[in-house]
Order: sequence, then structure tokens, then C-alpha cells
Amino acid sequence: GNCPGPGSGSERDPFCKIQDGIDASSTGDTVIVADGTYTGDGNRNLDFGGRNIHLRSESLNPALCIIDCQGSEANPHRGFYFHNGETAEAEVHGFTITGGNHTFGGGMRCSGSSPTIDDCIFGGNSATFSGGGMYNVNSSPTVTNCTFTGNSATRGGAMYNRESDLALTNSTFRSNSAIERGGAMFNFGGSNLTIHDCVFDDNSAQFGGAIFDFVSSPVLTGCTFNSNTATLHGGGINNTADSNPTVGDCTFSINTAENGGGIYNTNSSGPTVSDCTFSINTAENGGGMANESGSDPTVTNCVFEGNIAGEHGGGMINSFESTPVITGCLFSENSAELCGGGIHNAANSEDRPKVIGCRFVGNIARSGGGICNLGSRMWAIDSEFIENTAMLGSGGGMFSDNSFLFVANCTFRGNAATDTESAAHSGGVPGLPGGLAVTNRSPRAATVTTGLGGGMSHLSGTLVMTTSLFSLNSATGGGGMYDATFLAIITNSTFSGNSATTLGGGIFVEHGSSDSLVSNCIVWDNAAAEGAELYHAGTGLLTIRYSDVAGGQEGIQGPGPLLWEEGNIEADPLFFDPARANYRLSVNSPCIDSADNTVLPSDPADSDGDGDTDEPSPHDLDGNPRFVDDPNTDDTGFGDPPIVDMGAYEFQDPCADDDGDGRVAICHVPPGNPDNTHTITVSVNAVPAHLAHGDYCGPCEGGLSADLEA
Repeated sequence: GNCPGPGSGSERDPFCKIQDGIDASSTGDTVIVADGTYTGDGNRNLDFGGRNIHLRSESLNPALCIIDCQGSEANPHRGFYFHNGETAEAEVHGFTITGGNHTFGGGMRCSGSSPTIDDCIFGGNSATFSGGGMYNVNSSPTVTNCTFTGNSATRGGAMYNRESDLALTNSTFRSNSAIERGGAMFNFGGSNLTIHDCVFDDNSAQFGGAIFDFVSSPVLTGCTFNSNTATLHGGGINNTADSNPTVGDCTFSINTAENGGGIYNTNSSGPTVSDCTFSINTAENGGGMANESGSDPTVTNCVFEGNIAGEHGGGMINSFESTPVITGCLFSENSAELCGGGIHNAANSEDRPKVIGCRFVGNIARSGGGICNLGSRMWAIDSEFIENTAMLGSGGGMFSDNSFLFVANCTFRGNAATDTESAAHSGGVPGLPGGLAVTNRSPRAATVTTGLGGGMSHLSGTLVMTTSLFSLNSATGGGGMYDATFLAIITNSTFSGNSATTLGGGIFVEHGSSDSLVSNCIVWDNAAAEGAELYHAGTGLLTIRYSDVAGGQEGIQGPGPLLWEEGNIEADPLFFDPARANYRLSVNSPCIDSADNTVLPSDPADSDGDGDTDEPSPHDLDGNPRFVDDPNTDDTGFGDPPIVDMGAYEFQDPCADDDGDGRVAICHVPPGNPDNTHTITVSVNAVPAHLAHGDYCGPCEGGLSADLEA
């Protein structure tokens, strides 16, 4: 208002209007704008006209140099319009752009142009349709150190990108909103942005509180999504229609949605998500992440912690033929009101979610504290389920109904299924096949309606499980496991230290006319009111072979038909250190070389990477070779040598000098302080002396390590 004008463009006699300075410039020039607030014609709808110039504020402080567009629906204006093929050499640096209102791009529009935008604030702009702060079509601008706040549109509250590949770095999107999709950003039609070190905070929309991707695959690294809200899907990000973004080293926290508090994937979208953290996000389904309608994300090395679902899938839900591959992730202290505190899988009948090398710790739900499967197919491989809880339901570690489940090399420890409701009924044993040796069978069978399966509860469907450990789990019925499947095949698994207040401390079997096969297993030192090791209340045939069961055939209680086949034993398995939950076999265990080679399931996940998925499962629970001969033990099992051991662990001589360096690992137990064990490395010649003083071969389960010359 104080500019006498029109000015010559010199430092002493500047132009009064920004556009005048632009028009007087040539490519390569720098136009400096004095700090202040600029309004009216000539200071809005700024057009570089194809010039690659550098337009900057005098202080480079956007708070001090403000372009107020004073736009409205009746009188639309925006800050900048790039539409003449400007390149990255055209720069805008150090401005606040506010008050813009236009049909597309309230603050800035780029069409077929790719300028550089640095240290700018887009605040309080709006668009009738798309891109309240910025609208890009067929453009690839570079946006660095910018803030988008309080912008709004129907789609893409802060930014809308169509067939555009932006480079967006170190920028903040805060409190932007969209009526429909993409509170902060809408990416459409093959827009493949690079988004690095950006913050998305408190944005909102119906779909994609922060970002909505439609046939677009941006790359996001080092970004933070916090307190964004979607009234429907995807509090942080919503990916749909074959969108395949790459999301790495990002954090999603306190985002909310009806489905997918952190991320929602649908319609065959397959993002790659790695090294991300999802914490305290909430949704009705899929507090951390929701995948549905054929989506197949790859999720690797992520943490899902403290997420909440009002219905299913506190950490994640996978439904309607979604087939994620989830590898090396931690699901901790997530919760769901109904099923699947950690993960809920539903209606995945054609292919299967795969959970590989993951840990589920302290999750809680009514059923399936760790994982819940309803009408689904799933692989769980090399994973741990620790101290998860089913409250007033079943399956502390895992619950499945009408599902096909393949479980290999998994640990279920300290999980619980609680129940306050139980009933009893009496019944005979209808339809026993002739010729079965069924002895000590109780005429009374109790029915427990909930609180079933501290470690696992599997109802109708098929269960194939191998090389897994159930220890220290507890439930009303089936402390280690509850089995009511159509078909259950359980091999080389160990059940020990589990407890039930009613039936089946180790295993509670209660299926109908279908059969179950337990082979090469150890069921030992479990506790229950009836059937400490195993209680069979079903009408289907339970076959046990080449297994070590405490109490033998007489120790299995309940009215169900039992086929006690060859190779079974009832001898102390000589666990290495059960007091410390070490259920590996020690020297002279009767379970060594005593199982059946022919019953191990195949290796569909190719766990050893040799390309052979038809071979028998090749590893024990420690990842050691499954078929190892102990030359000091007679082969009492079945098959061609080497004969597999019973239980989850294959005996490996812990005192053997496998690498020939003359040294072995010893677990040292300090006299008078047995809780302070630590691993030491000693010479082979010193081993007998250490064993004589209470040490034992092999590394300790935890603690310190040292290398001694002893």
C-alpha cells in the first residue's frame, strides 16, 4: 500500500506488484520480494510464463512474506499457476500462500510443469474440487521444507496429484481436510511420488485421513503419520485400485478410522511396508492395518504395538481374499473387542496370509489373543506367541474356526484363555470302531463353552502342525491346545508345563466324527483336573503313534475313541532344563532317534531355501537340521536312518566341537547364584571339570558371554 509505483525493478525503485517483477525478468534471473503482505491483482494468480527464474522472499522467512489471495468461490484466485513447461530451474522460495480458493489448486496449480518449491507455507487455501493447497497434473515439482496447514478440498485437502511424480522432502501436512478422499494428499492415475522425512498430522477425510492412493505407487521413507482421521477407511493411508506404494521406516500413531487406523489396502493393492511402527492406532477393524478385497501387501520388520480394534484385528485384519506376507514383525499389546488381538484373518479361502518369523506378545481379545482365523487359510511359520490372552473366549495364542491352518516351528508360551462359564454333560462313546483298545475311558465328559485352548484353539477346519512348542499356557479347558477340527495332524511337537482348571492340561480333543493324528510328539508334565496330559471327549478317532505321553495310554482320559499305535513310550523325556523352560533333549533322552520319519509334513514355505517344497520339514525349532543321528543312541523309530527325534527339538550334542577349533560353549551356573547364568567358551579338555561343578553344555538361554582359556 506504500509503494508509489509503478517502479523500475531496482533495489531503490522496486516494482509494486510481484507479477511486474516476474514479467520483467528472464530465465536465470532472481526476483527478490520484500517482506510484507501482498494482496490484489498482480500479487496473486502469479504466472512465470515459461521463465525458469528464482522468485524468493527477501528474508527467506515465509512467515514474513505473505501472498494473500483473497479468493472465494464467487471470485476464485490462487497464488501461483505454472502451465508453460517450467522446469526445476523455476523456483519459489520463502513465501506464505494463503486465502486461495479455486476449482483446482487453491494455493498453486502446476499443469505440465515441474517447478521447485522451497520453504513455503500453504495455509488456509481451498479448492471446490481438488487440491486445496496444490494441484499437480502431468507435473513433477520438487517440494522441500514446506508446510501445508488448514487447507481443504473435496479431494486432496492439501495436495492433489494426477499423473504426476513429485519429489517431496522434509515437509509438514497438518490439519488439512477433504470432504471425500485424501485429507492431506490424493494421488491419482499413476502418480508415483517420492516422499521423504515428511510429517502428516491431524488431517481428516472420509477415505485416507492423510493420503489416498488410487492407481498410484508413491515411495515414502522416514515419514510420520500422527492423529489423522478417516471416518471410513485408512486413518493414515488408504490404498486402492492396484496401488502399490513402498513405505519404509515410517511411524503411524494415534490415527483413527472405521477400518484400518494406520493403513487400509483394498482392491488388489499390494504395498511394500518395512521397518515401520504402528502404535496406538484405533479402528473398528484393523487398528494398525486393514487389508481386504484381494490386497497382498508385504509387511517386513514392522512393529504393531498398542493398537485397538472395536471388533476384529487390533494390530491387523486380513479379509476377503487378502494374502499379505508378514515377516519378522512384532505384535505387542494390541487388543480387539472380539477376535484377533494381534491379527484377524477372515474369508480368505483361495490363498492364504503368511506369518513368518513374527512375535506376538501380550495381545488380548475375546478370542484369539495373538491371531484369529475365521473361514481363512493361513501359514504360521517360525513365529512366537508369548503371553497373549483370550478374555472370556478361546485361543489365547491363536483361535481358528472353519479354517485351514499350517503351523510350523512355532512357540506358544505363557498364553491364557479365561472363562467364567462352564457346564457339564454326560454321554457314552457312540460308534466305537471294532477292535480298538480303549481302556480307562471315563463315561463322563465335561463341556467347556469358552476359555478353551490357552495356546491354541482350533474348531472346525483342518490343522497341520509340526515342530512347535506349547509350554506354560493355561485355560479352563485345553491348557496347551483345544482341538475340535475336521482333521488335525500334529507332528514333532512338545506340550509341557501347560495347565487347565477342568479338562486336558496338555491337549483337549473334542471334535465330532473326524479324526486326529498325533505323531512324534512329547506330552509331559501338564496338569488338569481331568486328563492332565490329554483329554478326549470327541466321537472322532484319536490316533497316537511314536509319541512320549506321561502315563502312557492309561494317562489319556475321556470317553473318545483312542487308537494307541506302535512306537509310543511313557518315559521321562529328560528335558535339558525344564525349570527354565528349556525343553531341548539332553543326553540319553529316550526320545532321541525314536520317532517316525514318514509322517513329517512337507516344507511348502521352503524354509531352507533349497527350492524343494515337497521334502519333509527340514528344521527343528532351533533351526537345526531335523534329521540327525546320535551315534550313542540305538534307533528305535521308523524309517531309514537318520531317525528323527520326538518333540520340537532334534538332539544336537551340545558338547561336540562342530567346527574343530578345540573350543565349545558352556553355560556356567555360579555356585549359590543359579539365576546369574552366563555363556562361556572353554577348551574341549576343560568340559568335564565344568560339568562336574554344575555347568552344562551349550549356550545359556540368555545373559552374558565370555571367552575363557580354561
